[in-house]
Amino acid sequence: MKVTLPLFLTTSFLSGFTYDEAINGDLSDAYTSPSPISIIMGSNVLSGSLAGGSNDLDLFRLDVPVGLEITEIRLLDLIGGGNASYFMLQPGSTLSSAPSNSFGDPVGFAAIGSAGVGNDLLPTITLPGITSLAPFFGAATLTAGSYAGWLNETGAASSYSLNFIASPIPEPSSVLLLGVCAISFLSKRTRRY
Repeated sequence: MKVTLPLFLTTSFLSGFTYDEAINGDLSDAYTSPSPISIIMGSNVLSGSLAGGSNDLDLFRLDVPVGLEITEIRLLDLIGGGNASYFMLQPGSTLSSAPSNSFGDPVGFAAIGSAGVGNDLLPTITLPGITSLAPFFGAATLTAGSYAGWLNETGAASSYSLNFIASPIPEPSSVLLLGVCAISFLSKRTRRY
């Protein structure tokens, strides 16, 4: 049985934003005012480059609207860097202090390298049981709210591309209705006349 989705659903899901530093300008270097990025449903791609060393940071703020959740943070590409690249995220609209090797507040982080291209970083930054990752406590998704993040390159210059995949949160009544419909459908199919 072939299922065809209405056009508005397929185009909405495939949409999303693309922010490319080469086209849209350099991301912020100021921890008190990270570059705002509004998440929309679908693939939200963030691409940029880092000069290398501890001075070049790309700081951004992800704003996830009510009704959506980030279900994956996929590393699409990483060129250069020499396995000294870091992606970090913490709840809130700004970073609580300037990023450094001894960041005071708990953050979710992932060391990224070219070997990890294609991987979902979300399970790494939300890994439960590690004190430094306390803000996320093993969350499966990032729900509505703001998240301040940054990429840092401590090795050679690098370029990166991340995909923040956002999906709608099903309303409890919709899930219940789908469950009732499925049970009804299955009971009618198994009934013999």
